[in-house]
Amino acid sequence: MLNKLSVSQKIYFILTIFILLTITFLSLKPQTTVEGSLDTSWIRHILAYAVLTFCLFKTIKNKNISLIFAGAYGFVMEFLQGFVPTRVPSISDGLINILGSFIILIFLQLTNKNVN
Repeated sequence: MLNKLSVSQKIYFILTIFILLTITFLSLKPQTTVEGSLDTSWIRHILAYAVLTFCLFKTIKNKNISLIFAGAYGFVMEFLQGFVPTRVPSISDGLINILGSFIILIFLQLTNKNVN
């Protein structure tokens, strides 16, 4: 499979793996919060899944599969957080992950006519 990818697709594939590992690590490590701090986790969710979806799309060149994979991955991470001390799974976080994927795909659609 990797033999059929262009050089840029191989680079995006490596970035995709790195992002998946980073999201997994950050999603499944016990959470530490500071009392009274402003919750900006939704921004991190949107950015992480926008970048993940972008790299997936640049690797496989299919927006539907990129969206489905990123969305499913986001919900799996939310589910697994239920097994981590100090973490709580959240459907709203899963939906925010999908929002990040949608935002980047809409951006790609508006800026590039070659997005399927």
